[in-house]
Amino acid sequence: MKSCKTRAAARESIARRALEEELELHPAHRWGDRKQLKKQRRRMEELEEEIAERQQLLHRRANRHWETFLSLIEILQHFGCLDELDPTEVGRTVAALRGDNELWLGLALMSGHCDELPPADLASVLEAISTEVSRPDLWSAYPPPPQAEETLHDLRGLRRELLRQQEIHAVVFPVWWEPDLMGLVKAWAEGESWSDLIANTSLDEGDVVRLLRRTVDLLAQLPYCPAVSEELRSNGRRALQMINRFPVKEAVVEGVVDDSLNPATMRAASD
Repeated sequence: MKSCKTRAAARESIARRALEEELELHPAHRWGDRKQLKKQRRRMEELEEEIAERQQLLHRRANRHWETFLSLIEILQHFGCLDELDPTEVGRTVAALRGDNELWLGLALMSGHCDELPPADLASVLEAISTEVSRPDLWSAYPPPPQAEETLHDLRGLRRELLRQQEIHAVVFPVWWEPDLMGLVKAWAEGESWSDLIANTSLDEGDVVRLLRRTVDLLAQLPYCPAVSEELRSNGRRALQMINRFPVKEAVVEGVVDDSLNPATMRAASD
């Protein structure tokens, strides 16, 4: 009995030594310090996780751009700018414009609310829907013109619907609404001197020139909008002549319909 136990113990000892030798011969022992190996392994796992996260982020961004594109198509279809994927006359008018939100500008111009405005009031409304003035201390001695203010009020429902559609489709574009300086624009259009104009606002000369030139730019685009009324085109030409004078006037805008000065053509060429 004792000899059997001895033989069993001997076999177990031989097997253990063989296993130890096999472990010693394992390739992992040739890789160096085990602590360093564990550290490298953790680093590899971290890199794999980082790669996976970046791939997911890239995928989401690519999808977001595509989803934004599809959302814009749906918004344009909602407002009648696209028939399926073909541009309508409304869509071609929007495409002819240049601004921070061409759809807002186009819808306002084609709404009919601006058609009967006198030129000076038209200029003041176009300033209000196309220009942002982010000044907390904004002040102007010129009150908003009543007729222009009424037209801006009439556009409120259209603006609300556009903002609603943008919110539904998670699309963010500015829809400017700046009535505070409409009176200043009208005063300039009606012949107010530059020195008096600057003396009656908290804006500096550069800011005033900028907002008036933005208005000039929009007025200059009216002749190239196929869906706006002829009355609006005519009033726009007159308004352009009234406000586009020194120091606002730029040589590239003369108020004359010239295909070489078509803002939409210029934009396409620059693209």
